[in-house]
Amino acid sequence: MRILLTNDDGLACDGIRILAETLSAEHEVWLVAPDRNRSAVSNAVTLFEPLCIKKVDERAYTCSGLPADCILNGIYAVMSENPPDVIISGINMGGNLGTDLIYSGTAAAARQAAVMGFPSMAVSLVEKDGVWNYAPLADFIRKNLTELKSLSGRRYFLNINAASFDRYKGVRFTDTAELNYGDKVELFRGPDGNLYSFFYGGKATDDGNVKSDYTAVKEGFVSVSLVFVQPKCADFKNFNDINLKI
Repeated sequence: MRILLTNDDGLACDGIRILAETLSAEHEVWLVAPDRNRSAVSNAVTLFEPLCIKKVDERAYTCSGLPADCILNGIYAVMSENPPDVIISGINMGGNLGTDLIYSGTAAAARQAAVMGFPSMAVSLVEKDGVWNYAPLADFIRKNLTELKSLSGRRYFLNINAASFDRYKGVRFTDTAELNYGDKVELFRGPDGNLYSFFYGGKATDDGNVKSDYTAVKEGFVSVSLVFVQPKCADFKNFNDINLKI
């Protein structure tokens, strides 16, 4: 299988390196990743400036853009003559659970691939007791790649998460949790007299859904969620008594 790997952290990160090494034994693996950390940029793309695509190894490239840019350039430039069979974003250093999908650059790369009609998945690891053990999750992807590829499609991608265990209890097909981050912004006055702010990320708490990705990962399972690229609009039948004026 021809595989395009990317992430939102760059080629130097252990997650993408270990995943590439694990898959390369059986597949043709290409890498196109950001040239710097691009976490939490969501599905932004670069529109008004050229991007630098730099070859760093036989099948490895950096891109000066964002994760979605890496997919666009990976497909239309780097692999234009022979497009990939599947696209994998990760393994990310940190989970992408529930509401994280709104912000995640890791998920955005998989989403962009799905928009373009390619089977795709985002893969993320949650640390356990300060340990980042990517190998078991990379091996899970290797052993199940054909089946995982068959589950993804044009309108959706797979979001896969697991904690840093040596062995997993099993696999759960999950909902996405609604997370409350407890974030805050601190304001301060700079020496130049202008008002500045600094964002502090809080500790996420979940909504208590026992079928969620958050719960599955916490209990030692690999979580696999199906994420639709284009959500359906709300049904307005319950709002018929509301009159909007022109």
